[in-house]
Amino acid sequence: MEKFTSEWIEIVKKLAITFRFTPYERETLLNNNVAKLIGSIPYLAGCENPERTAVSHVSIYLIAKHPVMRGIYDHQKSDDCDIMHRLFDIQHFIGGNKKIIQRGMELLLLTMVSNYHKDQTADALMGKYNPVYTKKWKYHTTAELLIKRIKSTPCQEMDEIFSLENGTEGWWDPLKQDESVQSAQKGIQTN
Repeated sequence: MEKFTSEWIEIVKKLAITFRFTPYERETLLNNNVAKLIGSIPYLAGCENPERTAVSHVSIYLIAKHPVMRGIYDHQKSDDCDIMHRLFDIQHFIGGNKKIIQRGMELLLLTMVSNYHKDQTADALMGKYNPVYTKKWKYHTTAELLIKRIKSTPCQEMDEIFSLENGTEGWWDPLKQDESVQSAQKGIQTN
């Protein structure tokens, strides 16, 4: 775990330079547990070239959440065919423990599905496609299955990076969580 912490710091430094991040953006990435989970999977699974895989997968995550790219990476109706479809671009690993890889991907899926569940009303009001709101995916059934599968493969190191509770909270983009909390606090202060 300590080794990955130092690896994560190096990955963030390199990505911050590549993406020309401000110090705030760099710090945000460093503390982004979803990105850290994505980056940790190849290390925890013992994959070949874990740094290359981690940098590639975290880069795709960063590109996908950029406002300019959202139209390309947001959930489309064509993604309904398979729950893993939207995560296809970050599912490529060379070697490694398949059970640990699957556990990490299922934690990401749980987070994604929980995010759809949490955002379904807002998405409906904005006209944004959401497979939970449209009833293409059943949140509770899917979440229960994912939780059962995640629990069947214990991995303490992964839990230290990203817990099952993190997954059920549904914050795919922790920056949005910070913005939501700040908005809620402003609302409380003005009332």
